[in-house]
Amino acid sequence: MAFSLTWLPEVLAAAGLKVAEVEGWKTRGRGEMGKIQGVICHHTAGSKNGNMPSLGLLIKGRSDLPGPLSQLGLGRDGTFYVIAAGRCNHAGRGSWQEITSGNGNFIGIEAENTGSMKDFPWPAVQMDAYRRGVAAILNHVQKSAAFCCGHREYALPKGRKDDPLFDMAAFRDSVAAILNGTGPAAPLIPPVEPAKPGGVPSRPTLRRGMKNELVKQLQRRLGVDPAGVFGPRTEAAVRAFQRDHGMVPDGIVGPKTWAALDAPAPQPFDIGPAPVVEEIAEVPTLLTTPAPPPPPGSAITLAEAHAVLAEVKAPRATSEWDAPFASAVQRALAELFLLNPADDVDGDAGPRTRGAWALFSEDAKLAGGGIIDPAGARRLIDASKDRFAFIGKPAIALEPDFEIRRNRRTANQERSVAALIGAGKAMKLTRAQIAYVLATAEHESDRFATLEEYASGAAYEGRADLGNTHPGDGRRFKGRGYVQLTGRNNYQAYAKRTGIRLLELPYILMNWPALSVFVILDGMMRGAYTGKRLDQFVDKTQEDFRGARRVVNGQDQAEKIAQRARDWLTRLP
Repeated sequence: MAFSLTWLPEVLAAAGLKVAEVEGWKTRGRGEMGKIQGVICHHTAGSKNGNMPSLGLLIKGRSDLPGPLSQLGLGRDGTFYVIAAGRCNHAGRGSWQEITSGNGNFIGIEAENTGSMKDFPWPAVQMDAYRRGVAAILNHVQKSAAFCCGHREYALPKGRKDDPLFDMAAFRDSVAAILNGTGPAAPLIPPVEPAKPGGVPSRPTLRRGMKNELVKQLQRRLGVDPAGVFGPRTEAAVRAFQRDHGMVPDGIVGPKTWAALDAPAPQPFDIGPAPVVEEIAEVPTLLTTPAPPPPPGSAITLAEAHAVLAEVKAPRATSEWDAPFASAVQRALAELFLLNPADDVDGDAGPRTRGAWALFSEDAKLAGGGIIDPAGARRLIDASKDRFAFIGKPAIALEPDFEIRRNRRTANQERSVAALIGAGKAMKLTRAQIAYVLATAEHESDRFATLEEYASGAAYEGRADLGNTHPGDGRRFKGRGYVQLTGRNNYQAYAKRTGIRLLELPYILMNWPALSVFVILDGMMRGAYTGKRLDQFVDKTQEDFRGARRVVNGQDQAEKIAQRARDWLTRLP
């Protein structure tokens, strides 16, 4: 049964605010609310990375305080996440305006912020949304700005809480100005694009929850499964695109975002002198170990992660991982390439983190079950201190490591192309062969958006031709890397070829780009995938780009990839 605060998203959206409804929010709560008397403002004291890394914690709660912990979460980009329509554990003991039932009579808003002066001042877009969101709620319940307070003002005894850090008196003044109409106008996003010359129809603004053919077109452009439903994954891809193009990452596709999507793709960067055309030599297998990659883009260092993990004294379920602890686990797993060092160290113990921990637990023969205990924490520390003792010592030469982030096509293309060309030169590929490898990588990685197949892999279950003879092999060995390596047989072959334990730890292939560079080049030149080698179709004397598709996958999309190869060939010096 739904609780009473089902009006929240409508009221916030009507105020021109960005709203994301968390699945199950209408029936989530500790019981029904009483009469709404006001709003209590909080900060999460969560991770400094990510837009709303504390969302999972706000939904599920902590070991000492069950969730939900607030009705609303406010991301750093100004998005309101609607978490619960019922009562939440956000207030505790206290009093404001002689009201002492904070959980029953006040709506709680947890805004993402570390709660330290290093994270101050807050983002302007977040503070603007905070003021307007509180004003919209107070206006709906017919209360003045005096019925908004900070948690530190409400909590008893005084000094029990310190959130939020900003000046609440000035905050109430701004809320009052919005309520009485003297505040600045809201930066509303137009519902449709401005009229275009030549009778070109305008497109509506797209946001989460919409379902139509235009959403499918958007998803195709962003490399998201074109299901036609604007869900969380599409919103995340929109935010990433907006950040890449210098826009406010609000996840809403309005006129500015449409214009950026319509803009022609940037021309490739200068990729250096032409490779020397020589006879194809055998791809070398070298007993060298690449230098460890640079630390991931997260604020937490590996040493700091180890310090947090060393403090584990009792079993902790993933549902109990707060942002600092989740970041520590993620940083250690990323050191082993079981998570993406650039994307996944965000303090949110979501499905990717849980999956990586489950894989590590299985391989390390730990208790598993979504639990990390002192023994598991110790094993993770030891493994991440000496990654090659755990994942396997490389038996091949690799390009220097580089960063690939999901859906960051422009930056990914620059790094990927440079690495593929560098490795191709080292392996004595011809100019035309490098062009076809680039076309294949571009196609298989959805134009360098991802090194992981979008589909679940369930379609490969039971495929004996791929070696998928064990239950779960379809998902476990789904397409990964620049060539979307698929199936137990291929993973086993490249585990033997590279020295990396890909059979036990298949996630490594999508989280270690330098390894994926080797796999695509080596496999295409040796005929490792289908028995067909690239030099049988493309060499100094022939450029059968269409036939070359047989090296990887029969004639699937053969002409499309051939045209891409021709385009790359014109770009190469």
